[in-house]
Amino acid sequence: MKPQRGEIPPFKKSPVLPSFSQQLWLLQLHGTKERTISFINPSNGSIEERSVPEMQRKVCLGCFGEWILLLHRKSKGMSLLDLTSFNEIELPAMPEPLESLGSFAISSPPTSPKCLIITVLKYQDFILYSRPNDQNWIKIQPVLNTHYNGIVGISQGKVYALTLMGQLAVIDLESLPTGDIVCRFIDVPRLFHNENCHLVVSNESVFTVLVKFSSGRVNDVEIYTLDTSLLFSRQVYNSTAKRCSHWVRVGSMIRRSFLLSGDYNISLSANYPGVQCNCIYVLQPDEDGLRLYTICLDDQTTTFKVLLPEETNAWNRLYWVVPRWSRSIQCRPTKTSTVLSSEGEDRTNDIPISWADLPEEMVQELFSLLPLPDRIRLASVCKSLNSFSKYIQDSKVFPWLMCSLNCGSLKFFDTFYGVEHSLQMKWLGSDGKLTLHFSKDGWIIASDRKPYIGSPSLFILNPLTKQGIKLPSVHIYEDEYMPFSFSSVPTNSDCIVLRVFTNSWSCELYTWDRGLTKWKSVKIDLSDNLFRPTSASPVFLNGEFYILGREGDLLVFNPITKKYRFLNISVPVHSHWDPIKQEDFYLLELAGKLICVLKESMMASHAVYKLDQIKGVWVELDNLGEMTAFLSCRNSLSRPSTHRMYANGMLFPRFYREERKKPMFYSMQNRAFQPMSDDTREIMNCVWFEPNLFIIKKKNIRKFFTVTLKKEISYL
Repeated sequence: MKPQRGEIPPFKKSPVLPSFSQQLWLLQLHGTKERTISFINPSNGSIEERSVPEMQRKVCLGCFGEWILLLHRKSKGMSLLDLTSFNEIELPAMPEPLESLGSFAISSPPTSPKCLIITVLKYQDFILYSRPNDQNWIKIQPVLNTHYNGIVGISQGKVYALTLMGQLAVIDLESLPTGDIVCRFIDVPRLFHNENCHLVVSNESVFTVLVKFSSGRVNDVEIYTLDTSLLFSRQVYNSTAKRCSHWVRVGSMIRRSFLLSGDYNISLSANYPGVQCNCIYVLQPDEDGLRLYTICLDDQTTTFKVLLPEETNAWNRLYWVVPRWSRSIQCRPTKTSTVLSSEGEDRTNDIPISWADLPEEMVQELFSLLPLPDRIRLASVCKSLNSFSKYIQDSKVFPWLMCSLNCGSLKFFDTFYGVEHSLQMKWLGSDGKLTLHFSKDGWIIASDRKPYIGSPSLFILNPLTKQGIKLPSVHIYEDEYMPFSFSSVPTNSDCIVLRVFTNSWSCELYTWDRGLTKWKSVKIDLSDNLFRPTSASPVFLNGEFYILGREGDLLVFNPITKKYRFLNISVPVHSHWDPIKQEDFYLLELAGKLICVLKESMMASHAVYKLDQIKGVWVELDNLGEMTAFLSCRNSLSRPSTHRMYANGMLFPRFYREERKKPMFYSMQNRAFQPMSDDTREIMNCVWFEPNLFIIKKKNIRKFFTVTLKKEISYL
């Protein structure tokens, strides 16, 4: 009996797992080694083992809803199995070598007579397709001498297959059975040269997703969607730029989420049970096993859990299983951020009192307890409060954690007050997400990446004063992090920008001086030295840049003379570096001294060292006194603590999940995080930002905390 309109049909119960149809699963078949099948719950990591005769001694090649594609490795026979009813549909045997198998896609449910199963083989120039219960696979060649990389998807009557030449073949699905193939090629973003780039083909859209990993953490995410309205227009194929122009960078998927797993990726409605809105779930191997990362695009945070202690291979890999379901769940509303604005909330005061009657020391103390935006707004409330605006310039501002959002906007996390702010950057003229590289003295080095072939725009910005300096372009590799630094405030004539390029066999330093149109390069001779730079940003101290090596050694570079030297520390900070082991290095200045912080694993203890240049050794520090260190892979700094709770410790760009506005704090006194918890979220693509209040006050500080930014960027 069919349910009436408005009624909720009951779930189908799977004979193998009663709760199968109620949630999302990860499926693992063990090939010929094991007789059991593993069902992994991605929400909590629990594993349920089941014995399924129909799936024993077989390999999973893909999942389509509750249907899974199985291959018998000995007979090469294939079949589709419904996990809710165990109905099985036979498919032709694979005639090609199994090593060249790519991904599979289906055009409609396997029970439909119009269903087509399509696959592309790696490094081959043809495509195979078949129908359920057919006897053979049909081979087609849309274009001669076009080889594919094994990734395929179907959306809105089109087959999308990636080629080895960095193009996306778009084939009209209805033209396959006729033999008169209708095929077009479009260029894809250069992101696909990176192994962590994924093609997501949904029923509505086509996406490319690049997830940038470094040392076990997610640094950033780039998402592009294909404008299919111009897909078969001839005018977009006239040039390379036009062929790429219909890829549009987006910052969110609105009410959808992505499930990524190599060449099998799923776009899923965020109403699905156990799935958060606007999130990306990606499987990624690391040193401790196979991890499941959850990337939340709303607040730019990441978390992960270890699902399996060992990495999988091609024959026992995990596949997302998304059973059909019918219970509607309201999507949790997206959390909105406070926008920096000159208009504050209407507030009433029941106690009639004049601010002029209060002691000046008391007003100064009250000002210091307010977040900076409220401190600035307060000065515009009345004349008596405006007379205290001098405390804005003199006040000590706790550094903010700043990350980049879509459409060029920036988000600020006030780590002490637990407040979020966002600042529009329309004056920059960028409609994409900025990649942040470094920050110092209220300025940031950022780049604006576009999907076209070429180098991204690189510039230095002051987001509060709306000043910008264009830098010469540089190719920034998607799979590598390039440290940046500069010597002084960029408006100074003697400011020098430094960037470090390194790979497994060479190291080069590039400098830029005011007025130049090109970078000057200095190649570092590593023939007699085993110096290997870390990802820590260089520190400018006493007229020289210091670059930290993985053994605790230092590369010292003079930007004026362009000379360099090595400081081979006699007592290395870390004498036996394992390239597989996850480690974090931070370099910063503290009270005129060079400080190195070393962290092993996510929650391990931290070692802090101070450089004794006279003796040429690193000396371990037991405490930081009244100082607070702000650490990140892109910039690190230390400041006198204005809040006792964060004195003698270090803050990291991670937040506790249960207290999303509270950052991770490592206490030097207790040698532990306070509180102790490994349930945290890490913010992507972020830097520590410290506004220069003296400069801002000269330009009328209250105007810089408004959403309406009408001035054009003033390039210096």
